[in-house]
Amino acid sequence: MKKTIAALLVLTLLLSVSACKKTNQDADPDVSSDVVLYEKHGFKVSYTGFQKGDKHGDFFESVDKYGLKIENNTGKDSLISLTRTYANGYMLDMMFYIVDKDDRKIEESSFILAKGKKMNTAIFIEDFFANESGVDTLTDIHFTLTLSDPETGKVYFNTKDLQITTENTDYEQSYDESGTLAYFSDDIKIVVQGREPGAPQLLRIYCLNDSEKDICILCREATVNGEKKEPYFSTEIAAGSRSVGTLGFDPEVGVIHDIGLIFEILPYDFSTGTVVNKTLSVSDEVTISF
Repeated sequence: MKKTIAALLVLTLLLSVSACKKTNQDADPDVSSDVVLYEKHGFKVSYTGFQKGDKHGDFFESVDKYGLKIENNTGKDSLISLTRTYANGYMLDMMFYIVDKDDRKIEESSFILAKGKKMNTAIFIEDFFANESGVDTLTDIHFTLTLSDPETGKVYFNTKDLQITTENTDYEQSYDESGTLAYFSDDIKIVVQGREPGAPQLLRIYCLNDSEKDICILCREATVNGEKKEPYFSTEIAAGSRSVGTLGFDPEVGVIHDIGLIFEILPYDFSTGTVVNKTLSVSDEVTISF
């Protein structure tokens, strides 16, 4: 009888120890699910997870956000800027979501992070930009961070292309390339897709950059309804991506019936936001009647 009771006591003790170990492991505060996207030159960027938007909240609460933890151990105060941003193969504007020291929610394309400091932030894409490109389900998000001197703007360095893959791995993005072909090479395509719905004085332009270079495409010359007009259209496209944009005119024109367009393609530097003054190609004039 005594042996049986002793055996039961030992078994109870072992079960208790096992349960304690399991509880302690589950509660371990040092276990992190952060995914390191970049760690070099004393600069570290980690993805901290998806933050689902609440459609009933204010603007900042309503948008889906992708959490980031940024650590600056470069030894220099740095202006950190979002550059070269695209998702699902489309160039899309992205912003940092920041809660400042006064608990104000703000959106910025860049912010200053002092040396030796770290910051929790998030990036998001406004629905307007995504919808314009036909993106309604995000599968992959790409961006580059540029570190520069907050006072002079001198670039310290750029990170590599950083990628966040969402849980929507089964979704396949479609690309509408319909319209009049204005320019085509082995790796660059420009398509005039027609007048903007509800704005017949504007044109929608689709551009594909399948080259290995970041480029800028601009409209060099335009003739509208038989008259020379000053076009305004410029789109910056990362290598392997595409964009959808609007071409307008100065002064504004009425309804477009006939148009002639010439496009120019140049190299582009996302880190400085400047066009390299070296023309890669110029299209022949494309004429279209609506």
